[in-house]
Amino acid sequence: MKISDIKIQDDFKISIPSNRKLQKCREYFRKHGTIDREIVVNKNGYLIDGYIGYLVLLENGIEDVKVVSINQKYKNKTIYIFGCHANGKEYVWRLPKKIKSDDNIVVGSKILVHTKFGIKRITVTRIETLYYPPVSMPVKKVIRCLT
Repeated sequence: MKISDIKIQDDFKISIPSNRKLQKCREYFRKHGTIDREIVVNKNGYLIDGYIGYLVLLENGIEDVKVVSINQKYKNKTIYIFGCHANGKEYVWRLPKKIKSDDNIVVGSKILVHTKFGIKRITVTRIETLYYPPVSMPVKKVIRCLT
């Protein structure tokens, strides 16, 4: 898709991305020649996610960009919790709306989650708020925060 064809919503236009996030994306672009996340647009060509990457591509004069197009099924942002079991492999869970995100869930928190082996305790490694699931398989839910 031509980067000039991507429509930017007002909430993105008025937001000011943090310098830390911009620098991280710029450095990744310099090293790898691509951005570190996908640019997501809806069926009408409006940017849904990836605004910082979009800005970095603009800064570098990139005209054509690979985008992920989603349907309107994902209208609301969802909080996704990434975490590790004792083995160190990172997995992802969805934070249900009934559990408030301000319930002390931060990187390093211990939380209970549903897994295919039952309810397990994990350590949070990162938290992302997205319009679409970060993986293509079904995402299980967080049960509650322990710390």
